[in-house]
Amino acid sequence: LGRLDLRSERLGAILLSVGTVAGAALWIGANTIVSSFDVRTDFGGRRGDGSFNAGRLLDAEGHSSMPAWVLSSLGTSAAVLGLSLLIAPRMPGMVRPLIAVGSMSLTYYVYQAWVTNLVPDTPETGAGTEWLFAIGVYTSFVVFALIWKMFFSSGPLERILRIGSGPKRSAEPVGVGI
Repeated sequence: LGRLDLRSERLGAILLSVGTVAGAALWIGANTIVSSFDVRTDFGGRRGDGSFNAGRLLDAEGHSSMPAWVLSSLGTSAAVLGLSLLIAPRMPGMVRPLIAVGSMSLTYYVYQAWVTNLVPDTPETGAGTEWLFAIGVYTSFVVFALIWKMFFSSGPLERILRIGSGPKRSAEPVGVGI
């Protein structure tokens, strides 16, 4: 995808349509097989007891890291990317916060992991509370990112990584000057 013309409306439409169909079909298909044939997916390997059953490969539950979930997630990700590519040229103001966060993705990843680890373990809180928490974490980082971008071109952790990589060198072909 990185080598394709991401400004192409046709590419956005293809990603949206194929991604939606693939993501939904894989998730629905895996869950249908699991429920129709009473396949057990929640056992063993996930808890670290070493046991494993081939039925687990059909586990499409979020973050199971099983093929059914990974493939469904790839489809869903393609659909989100396609929708984003279609919306971005029409709503540039809406994209600005996404660009700010995207320019410091490592910093955002560390921030959300840090904030999540601050939350004490509690029993199930419900989807509404979890959505509010996720929106709060993201919104607070968007505000930070927009302010940070007024002064710097990349995020704080990204800047630290650049320091560690040394000065920029010219792209001189190997063997020149020998």
